[in-house]
Amino acid sequence: MIRQRKIVVVLSIAFMTCVTLLWVAPRRDADRASAAGQPSGNGDINADGTIDLTDAVGILLYLFQGGEPPVPIVSTVPTPPVTILVVRHAEKQAAGADPCLTDEGKLRAEKLRVALERVRIGAVFATDLCRTLETVKPAADERGLAITRIDDAKTDDLVAALGALAPGTVALVAGHSYTIPGLMKSLGFPDPVSIVGDAYDNLWVVRYDATGAQSTSLLNMKY
Repeated sequence: MIRQRKIVVVLSIAFMTCVTLLWVAPRRDADRASAAGQPSGNGDINADGTIDLTDAVGILLYLFQGGEPPVPIVSTVPTPPVTILVVRHAEKQAAGADPCLTDEGKLRAEKLRVALERVRIGAVFATDLCRTLETVKPAADERGLAITRIDDAKTDDLVAALGALAPGTVALVAGHSYTIPGLMKSLGFPDPVSIVGDAYDNLWVVRYDATGAQSTSLLNMKY
């Protein structure tokens, strides 16, 4: 009689363990994963594509008879791409080897800051010239971000820096009429971007996936 009771107790514990692993735990993990934005396991213990009694048997064998451990669930959630906001520097002074912005250009830089004030920018890039630095400075200062300076002749360095950003990052990039077309081409757009000499209000929104798992998209806006 005592032996039968022990068997019943063991089977009850095993049953509750299966219920926990196949129902309660996945739901609890799913809630945690949902809050963290990550996928969770789904109860398919033996990874045969279905959730049935064989999963319960599998976990019992693992727990009590040294069977194969549950197969880990591999995440299939796509990695979010990096969003790149590309602008040309604002209006510059006519003279000097490294001209800074005119008063009109400084007003445009402030307008860019206002246009992007609700955007969660995580990185700011500019060439090492005064006009690009001053164009993105208001937006960078507002967020307490340092501006990463890239030599205007080294587009490959900028592309590498953008590709190294964490998935989901939004980056602001200020370039020139002679650097932006090459940047766009390196990001996967074969058709050259046309920049008119006195056009300073373009804002290109690029969704860029350095892994190539998702298509890159481009949207041209005005600010």
